[in-house]
Amino acid sequence: MKDSMKKSFAAGFTAGGLKLLAMVSMFCDHAAVVLLEGPAETSDAAFGLYYAMRLFGRMAFPLYAFFLAEGFFYTRDRKKYAVRLGILGLASELPYNLAVSGRLFLPEAQNTVLLLFVGLLGMMAMERAGRSAKPANSGNPSWRKLFTQAVITAAGMLISEALFLDYGALGFLLIMVMYWWRARPDFRMAAGCAVIVAMYMNFLAIPAVFAFFFINRYNGEKGLRLGKIPYLFYPAHLLLLVGIKAVCAVL
Repeated sequence: MKDSMKKSFAAGFTAGGLKLLAMVSMFCDHAAVVLLEGPAETSDAAFGLYYAMRLFGRMAFPLYAFFLAEGFFYTRDRKKYAVRLGILGLASELPYNLAVSGRLFLPEAQNTVLLLFVGLLGMMAMERAGRSAKPANSGNPSWRKLFTQAVITAAGMLISEALFLDYGALGFLLIMVMYWWRARPDFRMAAGCAVIVAMYMNFLAIPAVFAFFFINRYNGEKGLRLGKIPYLFYPAHLLLLVGIKAVCAVL
């Protein structure tokens, strides 16, 4: 039994397994916000459960950022991928607004899928810039390419802040880290951890950083085939939580 578990662990985690982990993590995080934020103010038990679920939920965004970058390299039609993600982001606005505020419109905060959409556009711009600026020599990128990438990154971070996207400028930067150092897991982890610590500046960074434990053990295999479920799950689970909260309020 122990040998079997060791072999399974050594084999790493499949895409399906990591996406499932991201979905469960995200659900716990949002369930805490929607259902437990109020009770946590008056009950010690609810307070403990609330923070336990929020801590576990911190792993979701790094995992989604990682798979956005992976999907960018594997998708056959990036423009179609961007259109689908943009439509999903817009469709997720109402469920997101209702979940986090109980309001139909929330101009001061936008959902995470829209940040992923902007991140995808950033990666597309990076690739185009890479094609237009050839390396000065066989191993190093040209200064023109580096400058263009810096401009694209700065623009993406500014847009993320200006539109009040969830996770903001540093969330966009984390997506870029997943893109830049996809082939260098050591650099990706070091830079990603630095961005996450800067993003939270508190103990919530610890479980978010722990997401790299799983990311670095991704074995490249598909595993459980979830298709579009990990993305469609975002608005669906928010609507479910809003419905549960409404039923609890009536009861």
